[in-house]
Amino acid sequence: MSVGRSPFLRIVLPRNVSNDVDDDVNKEDLKNQMISDERKKLFETVGKSDLALLAAVYMKWDSTKSGGGDKRRICDRLGLAPNGMRDMKQMVSQLDDSLYTAGFSNTVESEKNISS
Repeated sequence: MSVGRSPFLRIVLPRNVSNDVDDDVNKEDLKNQMISDERKKLFETVGKSDLALLAAVYMKWDSTKSGGGDKRRICDRLGLAPNGMRDMKQMVSQLDDSLYTAGFSNTVESEKNISS
């Protein structure tokens, strides 16, 4: 099972800022800088692991309620592709079903470290 692509959208940060650039470009640069800063904050909380970062991003996205555009705002704030996040949710569901079919099920013992 593989999503096949990263849910993170590519952002380009400006190398040098010029006053001759129009406002649309400056707004885009500012947005990209804010996305970069949010990603760095999240990366600092999970350590230097790509997989832990993906898991943290997915858990943050998945724990957000669906209505009102909250998931979309998280995608915008972290520069995520909403379709990529939906693909990840489908894969997590498939993995959960496969583990359950193989005999792994939720128990009190298996859930004791959920918040650690």
